[in-house]
Amino acid sequence: MNFYQYQKNLDFQQSLGASFQNTVRKTIFHLDDPAGFWQEELKNENGNVALERHRGKLEANADKFNAMGGNMGVMGDQLHYLSKLYWNLAIAVSSGAENTRELNEQIEGHRSFITEALKETNDHLGEDEMLWFNELSNPDSQTSKQFWEEFKAFESGLEN
Repeated sequence: MNFYQYQKNLDFQQSLGASFQNTVRKTIFHLDDPAGFWQEELKNENGNVALERHRGKLEANADKFNAMGGNMGVMGDQLHYLSKLYWNLAIAVSSGAENTRELNEQIEGHRSFITEALKETNDHLGEDEMLWFNELSNPDSQTSKQFWEEFKAFESGLEN
C-alpha cells in the first residue's frame, strides 16, 4: 500500500511539473509580439477584441504562476501588471493619444524581462517534469532563487 501511495504521489508531482512546463512555454509564446504590434493591431476594426483575448491568456497564465508556489508568484504578478499596461495602451490608442512611446517602452521592458527569464528557465530545465516540479514549487531551489534575484535586479533598474 505504501509503494502504491508513493507512486501516486510521484505521478501527481510529475503531472504538476508538466503543467508548469506548459505554462512557461505558453507564456513565452503569448509574449512573442513586441508592444508596437499591439499598438498597430488596436487601430484595426477588431483590434480591441484581439488584445482582450491576449490579455485573458496572460491573466490565466499569471494565475497559474501564482499557484505554483516558490518564487514563481513574481512572474504571475509581472504578467498581471503587463496585462494592465496593455489595457492602458488600448485606452490611450482609443482616445487618440499621439505619444504612447513611454507606455510602449514600459510594456517592452516587462515583456522582455518575463520572456528572457522564462526562456532561460525553459532551457535550463529541459524535458524532465520532476525537475520542473522540484525547481518551480520549492522557494529554496536554484531556479526559484534565480527568479527572485533577476526580479530584484529588474525592479531596481525600474527605480533608476
